[in-house]
Amino acid sequence: MKNYTNKRHGDYHVTTKTGENNDQGYRIWNAYCVYCSKRITLTTQQISMNRHLRCGCWENDKNTTEGIALMDTFGKLTVSNTSKDGFVCTCECGETVTCTAYDLLYHMRSCGCAIVKDGSYIDGDGYRYIRKPGHPRASQHGYVREHIVVMEDKLGRSLREGEVVHHINGIKDDNRPENLWVFDNNTLHMRFHHLLKNQNKELLTEFPVIMKEEYPDVMEVL
Repeated sequence: MKNYTNKRHGDYHVTTKTGENNDQGYRIWNAYCVYCSKRITLTTQQISMNRHLRCGCWENDKNTTEGIALMDTFGKLTVSNTSKDGFVCTCECGETVTCTAYDLLYHMRSCGCAIVKDGSYIDGDGYRYIRKPGHPRASQHGYVREHIVVMEDKLGRSLREGEVVHHINGIKDDNRPENLWVFDNNTLHMRFHHLLKNQNKELLTEFPVIMKEEYPDVMEVL
């Protein structure tokens, strides 16, 4: 039986097996939405057949086109045209990909091409991965997101379940310790993103002050 632990499934992150099967005999897995932290269960059938991929919590943001224009750049992507499915973007590698506004505003920074250098690479979401076999969050090929390793070194411990590492300047491969902050759960993380979106991005430069004022219950003040 295939192990789906730590697998990304659309908006969801699969965590553990429940130890139970549904009426059709399919194994049931625990999962949570990486954007709003909503917890659900998924069956092996849903995961293997790519069903029930979306939580729906960001539906309003996915339909927005605010702030995106032709020739805007998002990482390695440049908006070159529009279509009924979204924005047609050209990657620096020459490939063309169609993205939604949500993709561009929140996570996509390339067509998905891997940028390999010194054993590391940047994925389609803009995160840098380094090879660290044996790390509890490493993929089957031994790669883990670099910001996780840097934050764990900074804290002197492993990240706890539910903790989320945030890039203060919004650049997902800038993994300098001073550019990273840890939220004790993704709900706080996304509340802060909404704060930035609804107010002023200059707040990024005042990040520690805002965190102390807005979220005094944040577990770590670094």
